[in-house]
Amino acid sequence: MRMDDEAPKWAPIPPDDVAAPLAGVRVLDLSRVLAGPFCTMLLGDLGAEVIKVETPRGGDETRSWGPPFAGDVSAYYLCANRNKRSIAVNLKSAEGLEVIRRLAARSDVVIENFRPGKAEELGVGYAQLKKLRTDLVYCSISGFGQTGPYRNLPGYDFIVQAMSGLMSITGEADGRPMKVGVAVADVFTGLFAALGIVSALRVKERTGVGQYIDLALMDVQIAAMVNVVSNYLVGGNVPRRYGNQHPNIVPYQTFEAADGEIAVAVGNDRQFRRLCETMGVPEWAEDPRFATNDRRVENRDVLIPMLQERFRTRTGREWMTALAEHEIPCGPIQTMDQVFADPQVQAREMVRRLVHPSAGEVPVVANPLKLSETPVQIRRHPPDLGEHTEEILLELGYTLEQIEALEAGGSVRRGGSRGRLRGRGFRGEARIGLAVGYEGCGRSGWPRGNEVLARALAPGRAAGRASRAEVGPARTDQIDGAQPKRPVGRPNEPGATRTERRVNQKDRRTAEWTAGPAEQTEQKRRDTMLDFSLTEEQIAVRDMVRDFVDKEILPYIKEWDENHHFERSVLDKLAKLGLMGVCIPQAYGGAGMDYNTLALVCEELERGDTAFRTAVSVHTGLNSMTLLQWGTEEQKQKYLVPQAKGEKLGAFGLTEPGAGSDVASMQTTAVRDGKGYRLNGSKIWISLADVADHFLVFAYTDKSKKHHGITAFIVERTWEGFSSRPIKGKLGIRAGNTGEIIFEDLWVPEENRLGEEGEGFKIAMSALDNGRFTVAAGACGTIQACLEASLKYSHERETFGKEIGRHQLVQQMIAKMAANLEISRLLVWKAGWLKNQGQRCTREVSLAKWVACDAAWEAASDAVQIHGAYGYSNEYPVERYLRNAKAPVIYEGTREIHTIMQAEYALGYREDKPLNKMLPSWPFEVDEERG
Repeated sequence: MRMDDEAPKWAPIPPDDVAAPLAGVRVLDLSRVLAGPFCTMLLGDLGAEVIKVETPRGGDETRSWGPPFAGDVSAYYLCANRNKRSIAVNLKSAEGLEVIRRLAARSDVVIENFRPGKAEELGVGYAQLKKLRTDLVYCSISGFGQTGPYRNLPGYDFIVQAMSGLMSITGEADGRPMKVGVAVADVFTGLFAALGIVSALRVKERTGVGQYIDLALMDVQIAAMVNVVSNYLVGGNVPRRYGNQHPNIVPYQTFEAADGEIAVAVGNDRQFRRLCETMGVPEWAEDPRFATNDRRVENRDVLIPMLQERFRTRTGREWMTALAEHEIPCGPIQTMDQVFADPQVQAREMVRRLVHPSAGEVPVVANPLKLSETPVQIRRHPPDLGEHTEEILLELGYTLEQIEALEAGGSVRRGGSRGRLRGRGFRGEARIGLAVGYEGCGRSGWPRGNEVLARALAPGRAAGRASRAEVGPARTDQIDGAQPKRPVGRPNEPGATRTERRVNQKDRRTAEWTAGPAEQTEQKRRDTMLDFSLTEEQIAVRDMVRDFVDKEILPYIKEWDENHHFERSVLDKLAKLGLMGVCIPQAYGGAGMDYNTLALVCEELERGDTAFRTAVSVHTGLNSMTLLQWGTEEQKQKYLVPQAKGEKLGAFGLTEPGAGSDVASMQTTAVRDGKGYRLNGSKIWISLADVADHFLVFAYTDKSKKHHGITAFIVERTWEGFSSRPIKGKLGIRAGNTGEIIFEDLWVPEENRLGEEGEGFKIAMSALDNGRFTVAAGACGTIQACLEASLKYSHERETFGKEIGRHQLVQQMIAKMAANLEISRLLVWKAGWLKNQGQRCTREVSLAKWVACDAAWEAASDAVQIHGAYGYSNEYPVERYLRNAKAPVIYEGTREIHTIMQAEYALGYREDKPLNKMLPSWPFEVDEERG
């Protein structure tokens, strides 16, 4: 099973977020329980790639430390294991040890918490692994360190709290010694370990030399008692328990108010004077016994009962209000439910939600670091046991046959997504990896465009079987230079052959999994269930675009809107992320993602401004997806590929000055002229009119046939006879590029006709299905933006002595926004789900567009109302939301058009028949000849 010793190292790690502080650092985590995992979670939060090694039998003990559980995952395990991958390896087997050695040789940091000597016994000690990588940073965590008489004793946090003296100073003065309610020795050790590792990495960066870190819980806990230890070392007196009092500051403790206890912290003499004044006893501050802190400490037993008597005269809220007015630190003693209902905690966003493959959506505590330029990101859920075993081994160069042999011999265990639902939400089962750190696009040595956004779905690449939101460009290198065998997969999975993809294409419910009866049973369960949650990849894309909007659009949009300025560079940056071809197959230069991911991109872009969502809607929804559906192979190669890569921009020309909703009234004509056509006419309200490279244009080739005489063409901006001019003075979408395009004897070669003569109306309507889908998704973004702005303002603004959010009519508007957002999203996702199945969804798209756009207009109006007079000015963004929200109610089918359509569907007057050319279902087939 051993591979060549001279195998090359992995390619440089594509950082999870190239701007993250520890991007490019790989950590091999051999630790378990809390101190080590907490340390590596912090490193992972800061951008390091963390590989968590667990025993195949049960894994990390904390997985079973419950209740409570989220699904089958303990809350304890969830608290310290995000932003990691899990590989299950038996270190006691020769094959398992070889896996660890190869991982260590390719890691910057190794961390373990075995008893001293155990790592060496297993063959993974510092001296042993340093031979594989001389600049290795190696951190050992133990209860009592690698030296001393207690070195071999087990060291749990509780024991260390007792032996370090912490329990002797914790508890009421006349009570028993008590432990702290949290495993502080573990937590502090995790923090010190992270600091030590970062420091060692800095030294390594300067000198090229790694080092060994010996960290003991006992040492850390003694150091963490700071002033208490210092008091003893300097004064020589053994510290005693003070309960909630402070040994060096008075008054600094809890007091009983009339209705409960509050905490008061008077840190200096000035604050004590203000406290006495607030309590109506200013003379106490002049009393020699209490005038200075040292005297108050000496006379603690006299002063505290006097203060306590005063505190009982008023309620806690009354005291806190009065003390806060005089800038005296105080606060309530809150239970955990009160903590997370606290507006300060909510404002600091200390709760994040992530999607776990078995537990569903779970809340986790956010990292408290608020870094202005490199914010902490949660990129991965806490992994299932062995969830990434296969993926990591494939990256190491093992073949699937070798991995299966390792598993059969008990050296490794594969888990996670194997045998369970891989995808969640309205989409198929295939999973692909994503790059969510947009700052890295275009860096020298890194892939660009769609290579940054998505791992290739081509056979033989480990990414096709990923069950996570992989952050960073895909690793495609193989250590031994050989491609791993194609994963065995279900028809329509990325690993399946083209023949397998065609098996039961018409009836996916009866498709057989090749892996065995257990997975067939799982498939039956999957096909009968409803799942309305997003996949991790979809969440990763959503968060990436949200981050992009927050950094690249929102800081500048007010200025762009006021100046009617279209910032083309935003589209260039989106192209570098691969977001200009999200749902275009990779064979044609796109990211190969599903249609609902496109919806999420549009929703988040609209949160920034309608202008940029419109650009993506037109470029991708109306143009590129139409080329994908109706274009010849030559047209796709010439026009679709560069558009999907973002190298060229596509636009759509249907509307005319006298022919908006009444398409059949268009005046533009295309007359046969040799091996082509002469176009004459114009199109108005064309998004990207002044910047697009390619246009889908519709013209009459035979007016006598009415709409059956309309034909579609692909027109290039550079052709003679083409011109454009901008439209100014718009009510909304002022940051967008809108104009008129004119054709004056413009000659179009026959090979640029899209479809057959007379199919133009059918093509236009199918294009509108795609465009309306993205418009509806964008409307969800408007509702979201209005809701966020309204919630923020409702907490900030006070009238009649309370937040306006307490007023019922404001609550009614907020509730309506929230409900309409959920309704609109579900309609959009249903339409996207149908698109993923390759089904026509004109009715569903029309309904989504109608409902979502009306809801967005109403949300914007209500948001302005909530903001009052301020909402009418550009001091707040809601007035821009209102101006922007009107256009989607009008374009791509007015509200009235969609009302009529829905009525006709309900009455049975309208029926959609399958088109002779449909959008491809998702996952997209891989053209094996093209590779």
